[in-house]
Amino acid sequence: MNLYLITILSIVVLLLINFLRKKSFFIERISSETRKLHSKNVTRIGGLVLITFSIAYFNILNDLYKQVIIFSLIIFLIGFIEDIFNSFSAMVRFLLLLFLLSIFKYFNDLNLLEIDNSFINNFLLENIFVSYSFTIICLILLINGFNFIDGANGLMLGYAILSLITLYFFSRHEIYDLVILLYSIFIPLLVLFLANLSFGQVLSGDGGSYLMGFFIGSLCIILAKNYYINSFAIACLLFYPVAEVTFSFLRRIFVGKNPLKPDGAHLHQLIFNLLIAKFKLTNHNTINSATSLVILSFISLINLTIILYYNKINFALLYLFLNLFYIFTYLLIFKKNQYIKNSK
Repeated sequence: MNLYLITILSIVVLLLINFLRKKSFFIERISSETRKLHSKNVTRIGGLVLITFSIAYFNILNDLYKQVIIFSLIIFLIGFIEDIFNSFSAMVRFLLLLFLLSIFKYFNDLNLLEIDNSFINNFLLENIFVSYSFTIICLILLINGFNFIDGANGLMLGYAILSLITLYFFSRHEIYDLVILLYSIFIPLLVLFLANLSFGQVLSGDGGSYLMGFFIGSLCIILAKNYYINSFAIACLLFYPVAEVTFSFLRRIFVGKNPLKPDGAHLHQLIFNLLIAKFKLTNHNTINSATSLVILSFISLINLTIILYYNKINFALLYLFLNLFYIFTYLLIFKKNQYIKNSK
């Protein structure tokens, strides 16, 4: 396996991207947009580091995992075009994703039919179109969810790392090609994570978040369908980005805002504002990274619970609890943000 080559390429690509950033190529200036937490000029093409994992294609025998690599690269390209030109219509991107995901799902017969609930299973089996649509919706939500949480230093990348570790736990004894794939993407992911968390100047961009959302989502569907991994355990693993995108859309609709327009009110942004108010540091990059570490600490507890208690816990109840806990935490932090804002 070409792990050494992937490691070297990941570092070389990262250094090249940083060189281009210093020369003012492909940079995003400091923005006044409410969703931005960065106080320095950054580049959004860091996702190029992640595509070095595709070298694994030549070490994998399973055609399904080869297709995961190919479609990951194509979906990366959709986000990467937006990173470069910053004018790629959201609707066009959505339609392209819908088209590509439909092709991927159709040719690999990856309908979600086993949801660890007999009533839902029977309904999905009797309504193939619903099953088809449900699978596509899950992937769309996850890709957008990864994009939504990619707003603080290392947050999306760290979340992806924790997810890969949990997926490794599910596959380490049986699925050789999947283990190769996980090792291959873990290396560039770790390289970019450390750089992003430490300096916050090379971002994964839409390309990187799209790639990771599809990559992890497709592997989770494969594990649930072909290897009978508990679907609610996977739902718990993926609850954060899905809850973030779902709650954000519903929240914006509830207050009469455009659900597709950023509003600067994601959970990580609210936590960032709280930390700024509490510690009053002028170095926003430190608070930016600390925000991610706070959230990732909680996520690591969830993943550890999945690994340690896989055969001992009702994951459907855990999934319900996680979503209720997310809503409660969000509302509590939002109220605290409003108090700080009004007291100024």
